[in-house]
Amino acid sequence: VDGGVNWESADNGIGAANVFAVSVAQTPDPQVLYGAYDTGGNLLRHGMWYHTNWGDGFNTIIHPDNADIMFATSQNGGLYKSVDAFSFEETLGSKKTKTEWHTWIDIHPVDHHTIYCSGSQLQRSRDLGKTWETILDIKDIGEHVFNCYRFFLSDAHPGVMYVTVLSNKEVRPEIWRTFNVNVADPEQILWEKMPALPSLGWVSGMVADPNDPKKFYTLFSNRDAKNKLWYWNGSDYVDETRNLGHCLAESMILQRGTSQRMYIGTDYGVFTRSRGETEWTLLTGLPGVDVRSLAINYDARKLIAGTYGRGIWMADLPD
Repeated sequence: VDGGVNWESADNGIGAANVFAVSVAQTPDPQVLYGAYDTGGNLLRHGMWYHTNWGDGFNTIIHPDNADIMFATSQNGGLYKSVDAFSFEETLGSKKTKTEWHTWIDIHPVDHHTIYCSGSQLQRSRDLGKTWETILDIKDIGEHVFNCYRFFLSDAHPGVMYVTVLSNKEVRPEIWRTFNVNVADPEQILWEKMPALPSLGWVSGMVADPNDPKKFYTLFSNRDAKNKLWYWNGSDYVDETRNLGHCLAESMILQRGTSQRMYIGTDYGVFTRSRGETEWTLLTGLPGVDVRSLAINYDARKLIAGTYGRGIWMADLPD
């Protein structure tokens, strides 16, 4: 009001972070670590936000057994580790693999000493980032591919990993999988290529069927009213898009438990469906921006959504 000499905030807490990915601690007190465009890693702990690192932040990890141990990321394989939830130091181990821009990391669902990072090689560390080894090298697949872009682990099947491999020739990722990703000797990990996906486009999520590790769901980030969500039933791909409509689907997560409830994050909000339901239900309360990442705090019974433009949102689990 004085010609630009002094300024005061007028955003009323709008929360404008462009979130790529979010992780949570399994604690009654909600703890959230997210990676965001330009602003790197950011941590909610004991009701206060802390900044962890700069850059373009992507996947993050909060250790399932010790919420003081966590990992944040930046572009091109940047990986930052904390053992006290406050001070973060960069580890160079993940930069053994060329990750392009996006840095994709995760922790094993059972062996919580093991973390993974994907890129031109899929890397594994069995000592929480101190040393790394290659478990899948893109050069062994062929010259027609160039990057292990994303990988997906299974809570229900600890030996299973699905990997999306990008092609040089068309926007149709290859799907590779293994059933013994946690074997000690990386040379003993057996990989197999899955039949070609029925759709062109970017794969934004994969979930192994908790009842059968040989079956899985694949989510595409497109606006088609069909061909968005595919289910591999062991012999064919079946379209499970149903009533998702023309939303842009960006993330997917499966809730543990008997309902086997699935959540899909889109620019319309979050859709959900349990195993026994035939149609998708749109949850209410979110702003109209892309939901890029989803996480579940089972201890607090909360669903957390990271949005690309409106920060972090949290809701009670439906069941």
